[in-house]
Amino acid sequence: VLLLDDMQFLTGRSETQSELLRLFNALQGSGRQIVMTSDRPPTEIADVDERLLSRLSGGLTVDIGVPDFETKVAILRGKTEERKVSFAPGVIEELARLDFASVRELQGAMTRLVAQQSLDGTLTPAQVRTVLGVEGAPVASAPEPEPEPMAVSAPANEFFSFVTNIATTV
Repeated sequence: VLLLDDMQFLTGRSETQSELLRLFNALQGSGRQIVMTSDRPPTEIADVDERLLSRLSGGLTVDIGVPDFETKVAILRGKTEERKVSFAPGVIEELARLDFASVRELQGAMTRLVAQQSLDGTLTPAQVRTVLGVEGAPVASAPEPEPEPMAVSAPANEFFSFVTNIATTV
């Protein structure tokens, strides 16, 4: 599997595009998988070789938008387990309520909370916005109740796991 990130940066790099096209053809010809990411669809990337654009457009194009609340909570819980850190009840949920343009920004905010907590001790949900410098309504001291788990069919659950794994690695 070949994984390439930020394809939009190929704009105007004709030699790099030519080499990528040769690599693409060789890998595709041998039945290999190619996964490419970009912040926009292939047709919206300026100054790309038409042959490369044709190959990019011939594959599966998926728009992975900003995750919803539940997905952000799942990502944050996974990252806290991975990093072996914990927060007081409600902190992860409060962080997930904030708007971030990307999962990277969400993870960066969590990193700031981890750093602050290592300096000052356990953070409360009410401190999340202050630590991150986010203005807005104060947070209630008690976390909102967890929503009831929904029954999810096997294919839907598999898709959710797939999207969560992609979002986690991004």
